[in-house]
Amino acid sequence: MSVSRSYAKALLDVATESGLKAADLDRIESELGEFADAMGASRELYIALTSPIVSGEDKAEVAKAVAGKMGLSKLTAQFMTLVARKGRGPAIDEIVETFTAVRLEGEGAILGAVVSADPLKREDLEELAT
Repeated sequence: MSVSRSYAKALLDVATESGLKAADLDRIESELGEFADAMGASRELYIALTSPIVSGEDKAEVAKAVAGKMGLSKLTAQFMTLVARKGRGPAIDEIVETFTAVRLEGEGAILGAVVSADPLKREDLEELAT
């Protein structure tokens, strides 16, 4: 099992064991993406969370502060702090993608991509999504 899959599955397990519902999982998924986007948008944040020179505790403090300023839920903030503390900052994008896949697998679905020679109509997309 990959590192990103281990972290994503652990987060999903904690969320479901805590009784969180689909809307809560949607929020966590969205917040993970927002955090990853913030890392992509800020070179300083990216370096702070991925540099081997920065200690795990310092990375955790940065992640906690950023999560607080972003208004992330308690579980997402704790998760991002753990990921940072463990030096997994470089894997955050992959963890986000894997969380979506693991969640879908748990619901009996799979993540896929559609390739079409012609533009798809909205109705076609909605039918594929079900």
